[in-house]
Amino acid sequence: FGFTTLKNVKANAAVSYSSIPHFFSMDYFFKDVGPIKSSVNVEMKNLFKGHSPVIAEFRKRNYKFVRVDGEGHISGCTGIEDICIKGKDSFLNNQDIMFLERSFLMKILYRMSKSQSFGKFLTVLKINPDNNINKNEKYMHDVYDLQLTDSLIVNDNFEKILPEISESPYFYFWWMPFPHMPIRFNSDCSLIKREMWPDPYDDNFSTWSKIYTNQNKCAEKFILSIVKKIVDYDKDSIILIHSDHGMDHDAVKHTATDRENLSVKNLNNLLNVFASYKLPKKCDSLLDSENHSPVNAFRIIFGCLDDKKPEILEYRAFLMDSEYKNIIKIIDNDFFDY
Repeated sequence: FGFTTLKNVKANAAVSYSSIPHFFSMDYFFKDVGPIKSSVNVEMKNLFKGHSPVIAEFRKRNYKFVRVDGEGHISGCTGIEDICIKGKDSFLNNQDIMFLERSFLMKILYRMSKSQSFGKFLTVLKINPDNNINKNEKYMHDVYDLQLTDSLIVNDNFEKILPEISESPYFYFWWMPFPHMPIRFNSDCSLIKREMWPDPYDDNFSTWSKIYTNQNKCAEKFILSIVKKIVDYDKDSIILIHSDHGMDHDAVKHTATDRENLSVKNLNNLLNVFASYKLPKKCDSLLDSENHSPVNAFRIIFGCLDDKKPEILEYRAFLMDSEYKNIIKIIDNDFFDY
């Protein structure tokens, strides 16, 4: 399909909350270890909403902003988009879901949902984990922020959320939570019944690795099918597929290692990411760098659009504490020379 998949690409942070904003700021937020200013957290959240240098740069070039969101991460559709595509409404966001999945509350809700009368009550509140939204469509459980992605996987209908070519030029942004927890797909993308979902935080590495790898294999198939549909739809499209963080068993198991105590190998797993660019041939040379990370991704895209060599920032990653209040470690390329 004309993609260049890069090697040795690393995230600028170990979690989405602090990694994704680096895509849209095209700059670093932090300089030193220590407390994070409240104003920085506000700025990062505004970037999720679309108030960002990247959107401003696309606007300068008369691009429309098309967003696939409403999946409950930091914000849903905010009104600044020209087109916003969203899933079913839910008042829970991604962080709420992560908390619920690691607690007994979701198991309690699931048991209660089996009662016909109480199940209807949970459905009205939009927190019924066993609710099939539409009997005519294979949408997933109403509670999860992953519902739109899951529906597109099951129904194989991604082309339905592609804007018309007449809307071009446009920047089409989709933060896709899949293959994030919970583990709900087999390697062939068949859906696992809710009551059979495996524990995504299993302390046994062999068990965890197998179920997580299977869901990753499904993600690979899904992304490949999306790429094929985009290229068939618009062979001249510029496409960037970039994960925002990696994954490591020690960081997510029930007896998770504190971030302060993660080894270099664990941090390497958390920060190693996938990145693949489909650019015009004239722009291939822009990918020659030792500093590939989210902060430089759109610097490369805009360099390509403007026929101009971008200014690439040296690699940095910032490790927050679990409460997102302090930077506890700053990482550069030399950190991984072990």
